[in-house]
Amino acid sequence: MRELVAATFDADWRAARPDVDFALDNEGRTLPPVGADSFVLLGIVPTGGRQMTQGGPGIRRVRRDGWLQVKIWSPANTGQTGDAGLADTVRSIL
Repeated sequence: MRELVAATFDADWRAARPDVDFALDNEGRTLPPVGADSFVLLGIVPTGGRQMTQGGPGIRRVRRDGWLQVKIWSPANTGQTGDAGLADTVRSIL
């Protein structure tokens, strides 16, 4: 689940906002990157799951639940305009 969400966010974020860097939690990056005006951090926490169907390996359906948190940094003294635009992009992706 984590890999699928991360890959989807990565591809869609780069297409929608190539001017704003982002990272996934636990990547070991400096947060926010030095010199970045705006920055986004995606956190993914699996919270549980359960098997939905019977069958052999590879054909069972499994439900995975998780908690996503997106933290947004934007320049000081710019009001909510910068944050709102980034938040709208996050909402459209997720």
